[in-house]
Amino acid sequence: LVAVAAAFAGYAKYRDRAHELQRTADALEREYESVELRVGRYRRFDDEREAYAEFADAVDALRAEQARRLPTAVIDTLGQ
Repeated sequence: LVAVAAAFAGYAKYRDRAHELQRTADALEREYESVELRVGRYRRFDDEREAYAEFADAVDALRAEQARRLPTAVIDTLGQ
């Protein structure tokens, strides 16, 4: 019984991690499309370098947000 409960708990954690990773991936994809098309926050940039500098800041912010949402052990595993 304990093993079954542990298995369900492990699956729930895996599912939560997968959801958070997909959420971040989707956000990164939206940012990339926005910078490529120069829409949204990137509309104001005429210079490609400035737009991509803003994109890099957005990516860093998304990664930091993901790090706060996911357990430390998962981030350590992903970083290797």
